[in-house]
Amino acid sequence: YTLNDGEKTSENFSIGIDINSRPVLSTLAPSITLNENRSVIITDADLLVLDRDTRDSSLVYTLETVPDPTVGVLRLNEEVLRQYDSFTQDDINKNRVKYEATSSQSSSFEFSVSDTSTGIIGNTVFSVNVNKIPQFDPSNSETLSLTEGRFVKVSDQQLKITDQDTSDDNLIYTLKDNPANGDLFLLSNTPDI
Repeated sequence: YTLNDGEKTSENFSIGIDINSRPVLSTLAPSITLNENRSVIITDADLLVLDRDTRDSSLVYTLETVPDPTVGVLRLNEEVLRQYDSFTQDDINKNRVKYEATSSQSSSFEFSVSDTSTGIIGNTVFSVNVNKIPQFDPSNSETLSLTEGRFVKVSDQQLKITDQDTSDDNLIYTLKDNPANGDLFLLSNTPDI
């Protein structure tokens, strides 16, 4: 632009305006679900921030809170992450961030996100839902033997599963393979065999 006072015109001046696009959390409800005592990679389907003027490697997540380590841990390239540690969107995109459940309890952690300028996403909760798995202890089971052509009833002496959160009536057995010898029948309301 130039200035003119009616008599003289100034030299040309220019003003640069830098508009910073703020980061946007694209994931509506950041969360994962996994089975107890397992781990899962956190992908961009689970956690995604977009910023049109910042590279993914410069979108930095900072852990404001972390899960109780007796419940679960976050890892970046196998290293445990602690409060105020950070990782990037690029780390997520390249499958470097994972959650490892160390118990059957669900958990959560909080993060904030910053870009290379002044864009910030404040503290946001990431939920971790853990599926409890019924426990089978084969050391408490007895083997089952029978004479050819005879029937025998399978009881909890041979097959016992316990789950403190599920009643016995709601535990379901699924047969993956047929017996190598003989047949298996589901009998209901029958007298003892």
